[in-house]
Amino acid sequence: FIDIFNRWPHDLSLAEHLATDGISHPMAPEDVQDEISAMRIATMTMSEPALRTAYLMVHDRMEQGFIPVIADRLHLPVDDLTVRLCAAAVTGAFRVVDEDVSVAVIVEGKKVAEEQALALIDRAIRDATNGRLGGPVES
Repeated sequence: FIDIFNRWPHDLSLAEHLATDGISHPMAPEDVQDEISAMRIATMTMSEPALRTAYLMVHDRMEQGFIPVIADRLHLPVDDLTVRLCAAAVTGAFRVVDEDVSVAVIVEGKKVAEEQALALIDRAIRDATNGRLGGPVES
């Protein structure tokens, strides 16, 4: 996911970028299976402490990967407190959306359209960062 985030152009919102990136970098069948497996794991983390720990460690690594991208978008140094806070907020937002969508799809058997998932991600990031991230930015 960090690769996708690194390709995020300044002139697109995150939802627009994710939709466009999905077309230019389509998922291979094994990537789709990996995503389904990840969703299954996400649903199990609430009741399995060891799995939850590993899941949170993965998100910590994701947070570290977000820092340079966020610093670039905010025009701030990578060690700036606002950048690090936004990276933590974005990671938390992704985790919450991931868990909610995973439960809906895997546990409840609901269909979640790509547009719905993208809208949730976009809203979560904008809300978590008080609107600092999510939309297009000045280059």
